[in-house]
Amino acid sequence: MGKESGVKITIVMAVYNMENTVERAMLSVLNQTYENRELIVMDGGSTDETVEVIKKYAGKLKYWVSAPDKGPSDAISKALSHAEGELIGFLGADDWYEPYALELVAKAYENTEADLYYGNVAVHSSNEVLIKDLSTFCPDKLYRDGTQWLGAVCAFTKKELLQWNYTKKNNVLHTDYLYFLRLYAENKKFVHIGSDRVITNFSIGGRTTRGVWETKKLREQFKSEYPQMTDMYLECDEFLEKECAFEIARHYLYIENYKQDKLEIDFESGSCILFGAGYHGIQLAKELIASGSIKVEYFVDNDKNKWGQYIEGIEVRSPESLLDREGKCVIVTPGPKYETQIMEQLHHAGVDQKNQIISYVNIALKLYGRLGEQTLRNAYDRGIIA
Repeated sequence: MGKESGVKITIVMAVYNMENTVERAMLSVLNQTYENRELIVMDGGSTDETVEVIKKYAGKLKYWVSAPDKGPSDAISKALSHAEGELIGFLGADDWYEPYALELVAKAYENTEADLYYGNVAVHSSNEVLIKDLSTFCPDKLYRDGTQWLGAVCAFTKKELLQWNYTKKNNVLHTDYLYFLRLYAENKKFVHIGSDRVITNFSIGGRTTRGVWETKKLREQFKSEYPQMTDMYLECDEFLEKECAFEIARHYLYIENYKQDKLEIDFESGSCILFGAGYHGIQLAKELIASGSIKVEYFVDNDKNKWGQYIEGIEVRSPESLLDREGKCVIVTPGPKYETQIMEQLHHAGVDQKNQIISYVNIALKLYGRLGEQTLRNAYDRGIIA
């Protein structure tokens, strides 16, 4: 496309103390193959060298400012008055676009009339890179899965709809999720960009990472705004309540004061096998390694792409490796979403007849029941758990 042709796209970056990554993020916008775009940088009053990095590129920015804000959503709302683009995109200071990203967005805009466009994401953590293919995403998955599917970093939306969203009550850290839910309730059109290529790279642990308690509160706010959606989510709410309790209580398993309560398992051999080399399994492995009292022999995972890898120095093997073991403690680590099917898998293979199988979900839920919701809420409010 020629210069200034096609839809104008404004990218807004909310930044705070990100001196090591903000330049990469800005350059990923400024070096796009698509030229009809602009970049607005809203710094929340950084105290490190972030502002000095931003100043290096001030002449190439549509607008930038450094002043205290209430979080990314607050910063974005303030940026809208400076934005000239018909489409608005959001980028975290520790995230970055692929060079062709905005070109694909503009092409999708030309070919399809929609209210929100989104593309595939590469999710980067300290241990792995996960490619999130959003071609199968449906907006009706938003309520149950939160931004596990769709996040602001891979979304581009019409400016007027974003302005409409900011006329409503918003949690300043979590507006993207509530915004997507509102669009769904208003029957707005969501469109995948249509390419199998990744457009955005997302780093876990950035400024907008949210807690499950906040997500729960946003769901409640959404249903208060759209009561006609309540009946639709009754069954889903029962599952989410269990998952929320598990996720919150799980954090308590890593707090020093509760280490004696942690597992309530009789490790006769002083070792265990963790079924699940995902987030929960890795966190549990770290804690067991730190305790020094229980050895993790290896991970087991159904994802064959992980077999043979080492995570936290622990090998990942196939589920078949359990068939030759006897008298071991196997901890099933995924959350409520996958625990039942893994338990059934172990039962059908006869693993539970030879080994001690323990549910990580049950461990956390017992702790949740023992400590009580108010104790957990107080810990959340004090920042002990996220």
